[in-house]
Amino acid sequence: MMICPKCKNNHKKNDGTYCRCGYRFVFRPDVDSGMTDNKFMLILKKASADGRYYFTLSQLYCFYRTMKGKINLSSIMAKYILIGFLVVLIFPVSWQVVFFLIALTAFIHIIMLYYREPLTEEEFRTLVNKWSTAKGFPDKMLVKPSLHEPPSAFPERDVYNYNYGVEGILIVQKQIIVDLLVRNGFHTDQRVLIFSVDGYPSYIEEQSKKLLQASPELPIYLLHDATEEGMAMRKKIKIPTSHKVVDLGMSPDQLQNFPTLKPLRLQEQGYNAPLDVLPYAALSAMGTAAIAAGIPFDEVLVSWKREGNSVGDSSVSSYG
Repeated sequence: MMICPKCKNNHKKNDGTYCRCGYRFVFRPDVDSGMTDNKFMLILKKASADGRYYFTLSQLYCFYRTMKGKINLSSIMAKYILIGFLVVLIFPVSWQVVFFLIALTAFIHIIMLYYREPLTEEEFRTLVNKWSTAKGFPDKMLVKPSLHEPPSAFPERDVYNYNYGVEGILIVQKQIIVDLLVRNGFHTDQRVLIFSVDGYPSYIEEQSKKLLQASPELPIYLLHDATEEGMAMRKKIKIPTSHKVVDLGMSPDQLQNFPTLKPLRLQEQGYNAPLDVLPYAALSAMGTAAIAAGIPFDEVLVSWKREGNSVGDSSVSSYG
C-alpha cells in the first residue's frame, strides 16, 4: 500500500505505477528498500526546510538517516492491537494468550526496525537518481558546482569593494560548499567573499587577492570538513601574516556537541565527517555567530552552552 502524494489515496502496488488521479509513482517499497514517494518528498521537505534553503546530496542523505532512526511506536502498537482484537473475535482463544503473542511479535518487529541497516550513501544516491530520471532533479538540491562564470551584472565596483561592503574572506574546502553558502545568501548576510581552497570560482578568488593586498586588516575565515584533510587545509594556503585568520571548523570534537546527529552513528567513524552532515540552518547559525565575534565554532558552542542557549541544538532540530 502506498499513499499518493497528490490525492492521498491508498494505492495498492498491484494497481500499477499510476494513481487514479494521474500521479505516477517513482518508488515501490518492496523493490526500493522501503522507500516511497511520500517518504522521499518528506525528506526533501525537511532538507530544504520547506523550500527555504538549498541543500547538498550529503545533507539529503543525513536527513534520510535521521528520519529513518525514528520509529512510530503508536502506529505499530495500534496495528497489533487491532490484529489482536480481530483474532479474539474470530477465534476461541484466550485474550491473555493473544495479548502475550501480539506483544511479543510487536516487540520483535520494533527491534528489527531499530537495528535494520540503513541504505549506504551510494545506495541512497541510486534512489535519488531514479527520482531525478522520472521527475527531474529535486528543487533546491545542489547537484554540482555551478558558479564558474560571473553573473551578467557582476557588481565588482559595489558589493565586492571592501570599502563599501565586504568585511571578510571565507575560504572553504569544497566547491559544492561555496554553492551551498552563496545560493543561500550567506555571503551577503555576512558580507564576505567566499571561494574554495582550489580557487573556485576564479573571479571571486582574484577579487579576494586584490582586497587582501589593499586591506591588511581584512580577516580570513576557514571552513572545512571534520577530517584530517580538512583540518590540515590551512597549511595549503599562503596567507599574508598581517591578516587575522580564524579556523572556524569543523572538527570531530565539535560534531560531538550535536546530540541530534546521534542517528548518523558518527562515533563509529570517530566523528570524522563532511561539513554538510549539518543542515544549513545549523551551519548558518554557527557561522553567523562565529564571524560576528571573530571566534571558531568551539568557542561559539561553549558560549551557547554557558549561556543556556539551545540554538546549537534547535538549529538542527529540523532533522527530526
